[in-house]
Amino acid sequence: MRVIAVIALWLIAAVAAACPIPLEPTRSAFVTSVYIGSDGPFRFLVDTGSTVTVIDRAVAERLRIEPSRTITAVSTTGPVRTGEAVVAELRAGDVSMRDVSVLIVPLPRFPSHGFVHGLLGMNFFEGRSILFDVDRRCVDVDVPAASGALIDAQSINGRVAMNVDGLKFVIDSGASFPVLMSRAARSLAAREDVMTMTSAAGSSRAVTATVPMLRIGSRMFRDVAVALSDRDGREDGLLPVTLFHRVFIDAQRTSVRIE
Repeated sequence: MRVIAVIALWLIAAVAAACPIPLEPTRSAFVTSVYIGSDGPFRFLVDTGSTVTVIDRAVAERLRIEPSRTITAVSTTGPVRTGEAVVAELRAGDVSMRDVSVLIVPLPRFPSHGFVHGLLGMNFFEGRSILFDVDRRCVDVDVPAASGALIDAQSINGRVAMNVDGLKFVIDSGASFPVLMSRAARSLAAREDVMTMTSAAGSSRAVTATVPMLRIGSRMFRDVAVALSDRDGREDGLLPVTLFHRVFIDAQRTSVRIE
């Protein structure tokens, strides 16, 4: 039995070692360990719904990361004033990027994720293909196209939106549940109740609903619980990556494969 246990531990370690960016599950998404230069590890939410990587203000002050200017960024729950800076090196797992633009904002405690030091946004993966493997709890980069249903996609401010029955849904690994934003998307659902949504801008009340049927590629989802947002933008809604087993996004952001 001891030999079997040792082999099992070796296999687990081998799988973990083969994963470029290992993921740790929260209640509804994933975090990973991030190093900012030689400092860390820090607990970052892996957030493909965020255009730019975000660092909590307290961490930025401790590391003496000075913003070059102040801008207004838009999150799911509304606008937020934030500082913009560039960090020389950012590393998650075995993957590193240099001269990464970041936003600096005091982050709230997320009900589904707990406290995080930052959000690892899509600019960290710029120019790279991404395979988000939910079952393996791993993000692979610079990999060839995976199997699965092929869906046309487009880039919206650096994020990736799938075209689903004429609607644009952003793949959002930081989302705890689907969010319907546009009038066309909200018409898919029946209103039911009220809940609290939390993003980098803080918390706000949102109406919850159920979508009786949602087809994405060859997959059919029934009685999908969603939140309704009245923030119209270039996207119609957000879909959490945890709806799927695997999500592959090509480097050009023109297609997505889902399983």
